[in-house]
Amino acid sequence: MAGRDLPPVGGGRAPGQPGRYPVGYQGNPAAGPVRTAGQRPNGQAGPGGYQAYERGPSGYDPRRPGHPGGRQPSGFQRYVDYPRFGRNGWRRWVPSWKLVGGIFLACFLLGLLTFSIAYATIDVPKDDAKPLTQTTIVYYSDGKTEIGRLADQNRQVVDFSKMATIVPAVLAAEDDTFYENAGVSPTGIIRAIWNNAHGGGGGGSTISQQYVKNTFNGQEHRTLGTKFREFFIALKIRQTMEPNKVLQGYLNTIYFGRGAYGVQAAAQAYYGKDVDDLNASEAAYLAGIINSPNSASHPEDVDQPDQLTRAKFRWSTVLAAMTRLNPNQVTPLSQTEYRKYAGDFPMPDKPKSSASLAGQNGFLVMMARDEAAKRLNETPDQIETDGYAITTTFDRKMVQQLTAAVKGQTKGKPKRVGIGAAAIDPRNGQVKAIYGGPDYAKNTFNNATAGAAAAGSTFKAFGLVAALEDGVSLNSYYRATSPMKIDGRKVVNFGGESMSGATLLKATEDSLNTVFVQVNAEDDRRKLTQEAAYKAGIPKSAHVEDNLVNVLGSANPHPIDLATAYATFAAQGKKHETHSIAKITKVGTSKTYWSQDTLGDGEQVFDKDVMADLTYALRQPVSYGGTGAYAAGFGSSREIAGKTGTSQDNKSAWFAGYTPQLATTVMLYQNAKDGKTPVTISPWGGFSSITGGSFPVRIWTTFMQNALNGKPKLTFPEPANVGEVEGIPRPQPQTQQPTDPNNPGTDPSASASPSASASQPDGGGIFPSIGTGQDGQQQGQG
Repeated sequence: MAGRDLPPVGGGRAPGQPGRYPVGYQGNPAAGPVRTAGQRPNGQAGPGGYQAYERGPSGYDPRRPGHPGGRQPSGFQRYVDYPRFGRNGWRRWVPSWKLVGGIFLACFLLGLLTFSIAYATIDVPKDDAKPLTQTTIVYYSDGKTEIGRLADQNRQVVDFSKMATIVPAVLAAEDDTFYENAGVSPTGIIRAIWNNAHGGGGGGSTISQQYVKNTFNGQEHRTLGTKFREFFIALKIRQTMEPNKVLQGYLNTIYFGRGAYGVQAAAQAYYGKDVDDLNASEAAYLAGIINSPNSASHPEDVDQPDQLTRAKFRWSTVLAAMTRLNPNQVTPLSQTEYRKYAGDFPMPDKPKSSASLAGQNGFLVMMARDEAAKRLNETPDQIETDGYAITTTFDRKMVQQLTAAVKGQTKGKPKRVGIGAAAIDPRNGQVKAIYGGPDYAKNTFNNATAGAAAAGSTFKAFGLVAALEDGVSLNSYYRATSPMKIDGRKVVNFGGESMSGATLLKATEDSLNTVFVQVNAEDDRRKLTQEAAYKAGIPKSAHVEDNLVNVLGSANPHPIDLATAYATFAAQGKKHETHSIAKITKVGTSKTYWSQDTLGDGEQVFDKDVMADLTYALRQPVSYGGTGAYAAGFGSSREIAGKTGTSQDNKSAWFAGYTPQLATTVMLYQNAKDGKTPVTISPWGGFSSITGGSFPVRIWTTFMQNALNGKPKLTFPEPANVGEVEGIPRPQPQTQQPTDPNNPGTDPSASASPSASASQPDGGGIFPSIGTGQDGQQQGQG
């Protein structure tokens, strides 16, 4: 062995004859070095002090593992050559071709075995081709009272002979290799897996696979297991069924939106005719919406322009693809016909809504459907047809009370005036009620969740938060003249109101634009105002700009957004995720797919002391001297806070307010005849102009009084008086001091109590009592 003396081979030592010693023998140090072919060139000592060593055949070092005379690999390592023998450092860990090839071979054999077993064990169901979809049911918060049902099945089965026009369109849209493929598309499946992994849609299925899904797996939750099963059933079906039979079954079961299943029901729902009466252009539209019906099923709705954009894109794409179909399989669309239809979109008829979704029910049901799709990561179409039981957070009584408040307070309103409202429980984020519009059956646009308008002075609340967080006291005093030029921009108060000065508290009560813009300009707080809005719950889609006048409400939130933000204020700075669903189960089972319990207990986004002062400030507008004075009577019996808001030229009017247990927002707006362009709201009901202090606060007050009737009267925390006084020095009161004619130079009031003082021109000192100011002050400011 290396490193110790060994007896000479054949007896005796023969210097200079290295071959007479065993390989690895390094010589005797006492006898001096033995020069051999393996000696180190520089003569330096090797390990253990030896001067020379011998190499084995071909010059291999016998001390290295895997080489002649060294440690030998195990049987498994010899076959895979890993770790690599004869390699040092990182090269030792580079996979060998034996290992790579072995892995590929093992995977191939395993896949082949799995495929064989699955193909042999998965049978085509014995059931006849029939849809197994179930209607999804939506309930009020009690979990028992039904609001409405999704996708009540409207289905009419027709023979393949009546589908001559629709077949080319569907093949062009969904599977132009239908007559060629084996029923599945491996590349499509890979593409679908990739899309799902990156948050996209599914796709990738052939017509045969979709037929299997609709016919046999419609009730099952969409999992990898069901898709795996569909793959093999589709393979077997194409071997046992005629292609036209598969196509007929598919076209009689596929969902087209508007509650229509199958091509016959779709032709009636969209064009009021039988399927065999459709022309090629109409067929192209219907085929184009199959992959996402709810994205393009209402192109006639002017309030949803994205629907028309999507519908036209899909229609034109399918129409062009119809000209490229294989003529050996199906008759393609001729160029003459294509030119005839191209550029002339076949607008479908207006939908006939289900009676069960009339009134507010449709808004509630669709809002729940869209949220369920988000919670379960499914499409709205899947939610409609997968048979879920959705328990919402909607309080039936509050929904009725909000609807009654809107209708009772806005009698005689102009036709194009839109109204949206939302009520949220600030303690948990539950949506208790919404008002989406007069009747979902007549207009499906939801003003509570989709309607948006400039928020006006309701955004002054975010300016207040920004200032308070930045250390500004509500008692800070500012000039309040109007007009005023601030940082080169002209700012005026509503109605031209002008006064020498006002505290931030008084400016909130009277909604003085000039004061709030000054505060926003100080230390460049405009960015802090923007951040406060986002932190409270206003989404980025509302476009709160980082500019000087963002505090005046140029952003365009939805009523549900502003209600969320004010609910954060009501919860003393704790923000909960706004939600309209309590839980989602399967119809007829107790299995829960999602619960609001997963949302947690909210996040503290603002300091509680800041919120206490904010709420105190927002109690001033609903006092008898404030812009929301109509609510003062309600405020005398229950602690309330709120803010009016009116946009430039009175194109929108808002009121947002809260108690500790309910936050509600009301929005009014008016569009021109085109249904898109905002215009000044036409006055009615005895008002010379429509402002936040007119109908919005009246609707809010009426609803809140009824909704909270009999509920505990909770209180707000006392103001914390945070921050330091900023702005300009407050003027000293100027009082006349009459003299006593019998004693010139004396003041007859000198004996008055030392605690008495003249009132300040802005309504008092630090935190005056609620209700100061004169009753009857002009309503609707800001």
